[in-house]
Amino acid sequence: MLKYFIIICVLLAILISCLGQKSKVAILYSYYSDYKWTINENNGLMENLDSQKYEIRNYYLDSKKQTQKQWLHEQCPAILAKIIDFEPKLLIVFDDNALRCLEKFAIMPDFPILFGGINKNPNSYQIKAKMAGVVGTIHLEESLELLTKLGLPNTNKVLITDESETSKFFLEQIPLEAFEEVVVENNFAIWQQKVLQWQRSDIDALCVLLYHALRDSQGNYLPPQQLVNWIQENNRIPEIGFFDFSIEAGLLCGVTTSGYEQSKLVGKMAVTYLEDGTFPTKKIHHYPYGKPRINIGRARELGIDVRKLQNWR
Repeated sequence: MLKYFIIICVLLAILISCLGQKSKVAILYSYYSDYKWTINENNGLMENLDSQKYEIRNYYLDSKKQTQKQWLHEQCPAILAKIIDFEPKLLIVFDDNALRCLEKFAIMPDFPILFGGINKNPNSYQIKAKMAGVVGTIHLEESLELLTKLGLPNTNKVLITDESETSKFFLEQIPLEAFEEVVVENNFAIWQQKVLQWQRSDIDALCVLLYHALRDSQGNYLPPQQLVNWIQENNRIPEIGFFDFSIEAGLLCGVTTSGYEQSKLVGKMAVTYLEDGTFPTKKIHHYPYGKPRINIGRARELGIDVRKLQNWR
């Protein structure tokens, strides 16, 4: 009798231990933790992924401030080693540099990967693990329509962006022939020169893609808000931004890609897999919905009446 009692106690102890063990989730972000896009991704993910229910560890590549390829090559092996030691049930990666990291250092064990914020075709990455997730979209036509609804012309438009890998991938989605000029540059002084030059031309729409890899004349990293502040002070051409954080920072308007909304969808996929083991059968999910955004303060500065948009969408 005592023997059976001991066996039952051992089995109960094992059961209690298993019930108390949280599923492990590793999250690999391409950028730094206080980058607005990363914050939005994290907030959207945590709408569904309960940190009290799962054991979650975050890892950051910091590849927005540190744009040199050598930096990524040095960071990836150490971070991937930490993830492997953690032994997660699921790995979630955000943005292309994280997938590029996995591709180059293909030492990952066989746990599935969910991705978000990817701009390049995920099928182009040579990663053998089971993968699925959400890709981003640039809403150029919708953003131009938003300018039209504001009563603003956009016949002669220019596009300016930094030289980051993210910019290069997004540029592949955009019909560049639609612009009078396209500038891809990390040098802040050249941005200043171009924007001031356009003030003296017939350009009527300034499209700003990304500006998070800019450097000043000494080669130092330029905080993104500093660039937006300079544009606000020196530019009178209506601006289009393509991301939530750009409009929040002070650019005029845009139908934006939301890291928050994409990540909410990734979070739903993650919970489904963690709870019942069901992994998405469809690999690539497009989040097609852009969000019309207007910075009211900037509209006032430019003398734009936003009441014209009252009945739009």
